[in-house]
This record gives sequence, C-alpha cells and structure tokens, in this order.
Amino acid sequence: MSALIEDSASGRVKRVIVAKVKPDSDLHSALEEIALKEGIHAGIILSCTGSLKRARLRQLKVFPRDLPPTDKERLFKVIDNRPLEILSVSGNISRQSDRPVVHAHIVVSVALDGETAVLGGHLTSGNITYLLVEVA
Repeated sequence: MSALIEDSASGRVKRVIVAKVKPDSDLHSALEEIALKEGIHAGIILSCTGSLKRARLRQLKVFPRDLPPTDKERLFKVIDNRPLEILSVSGNISRQSDRPVVHAHIVVSVALDGETAVLGGHLTSGNITYLLVEVA
C-alpha cells in the first residue's frame, strides 16, 4: 500500500438492480430492504432520482477529538412539508452481522424564499419519499 491509500479492493459488476420506492417510505430503510431482498453483500449505489417530502441531512459541525463522532459533534438539518428534488445519492452497501449497511450521501434541491437552494449531507433515516423514487 502507498503512503496515501489506506486500503483498496477490486471486483466485478455481476448485476444491476433497479427498484421503485413507494411514496411515504423512508429512503434509507428502502435501500436496506432492497439490499436484503436482493442478497447484496457488497454494492454501490449508481443512481437515485425522484422527490422527497421530508429530508433529514447529517453533517459534522466540528472535527471530533475521538472517532467515531457522536451526535454532539453532528448537525441534523430537517426540511419538512415541502417538495424536494433528489439530485444525487451516492454510496455503498455492505454487510455487518448479516444485515445490510447503507453508507450514502444525498444532495437535494428545495424552493426557499423564491430561490432554489441545494443542500446535502449523510443519508440517514427520516428522508421520506414523495412521488416516484427510482434507485439503481
């Protein structure tokens, strides 16, 4: 390994799964359910398009002294009861104790004060789908 790379791995794409997520679903939970149903042990999120009626985004607000960070060092931003467009979701899916683990980030746009605002952060539970949401 180099001085800059901590770890790496390689693999091959065996299949691509496309799923539609029902309205009023938690997006993070839906991704976990897809991974469980499809038997995904290692995967990447290629694409996610659609809309949310509620976004819950997580950011670090300070560099923590110790890892992993706690909620005290995090900022949670909730945008509720307004339509949000999903611009991007990227991340990966792994397994821990035979349960899917989704690590993803999300970028959304929302109309605020007559302007379009773009916000992003760690995808957590609490992101509720509005209309059609498709994931690959």
